[in-house]
Amino acid sequence: MDIAAIKKGDKKAFRVLIDSTHRDVYRLAYRFTSNNDDSQDIAQEVFLDAWRNIDKFREEADIKTWLYRITVNKSLNLIKRNKNKFSSFSISDSGETESTSFQIAAPTSYSADKPLHNKELRNSLKRALESIPDNQRTAFLLFNSEGLTYNQIAEVMETTLGAVESLIFRAKANLRKILAEVHKQFSESTQVFK
Repeated sequence: MDIAAIKKGDKKAFRVLIDSTHRDVYRLAYRFTSNNDDSQDIAQEVFLDAWRNIDKFREEADIKTWLYRITVNKSLNLIKRNKNKFSSFSISDSGETESTSFQIAAPTSYSADKPLHNKELRNSLKRALESIPDNQRTAFLLFNSEGLTYNQIAEVMETTLGAVESLIFRAKANLRKILAEVHKQFSESTQVFK
């Protein structure tokens, strides 16, 4: 990637950047919005902002991390502006019902170490993720869904490594607690049918 050329206004170099990162930016926006149109709009806004502000990008940094920071901010801003519209977000790459794996120790029937094939389990996890604070959810999704390192997450979220560790720890603890409660309620409701 020729960042120096982009900073000089080279549109072909910028097109290479878009081509190599658009899918990742779109996917991250989709994780927050669960909406194709909104995710496309966010991706477009991200690249427009990147083009306008490329001179602010520090070349020693990772361009993808910088784009992720813009994506997270735009996604969260859109959600805050339209709170009623966004009641859920995605744990899959797109609208597909593919399986996703998260690393949170949960009750055995809700083992998050295994791929999620069960629609009810995916819905329970989505609701659980919706109920935790935005900063915990963001750190958790960047780590578990996008595979970013704690250092990269700290850069995206503009916080410290220790804060990221704490956010992910608290997110996992909160999700374990919520999923355990869901499991308990599910177990109690199935007892009625026995």
